[in-house]
Amino acid sequence: SLQDINMRKAFKSSTIQDQQVVSRNSIPNPVMEMYHRCDKPPPLNILTPY
Repeated sequence: SLQDINMRKAFKSSTIQDQQVVSRNSIPNPVMEMYHRCDKPPPLNILTPY
């Protein structure tokens, strides 16, 4: 009924998120091995914006 609808609490969303979805302990060994074999990223901090 209309009265029941008006008595309901308002919807409240929850934005709690896990900040550490992947940690060093949860990475599988083959992925970790590939990670250690990869080249380092280039030094992007020395580039200009143009």
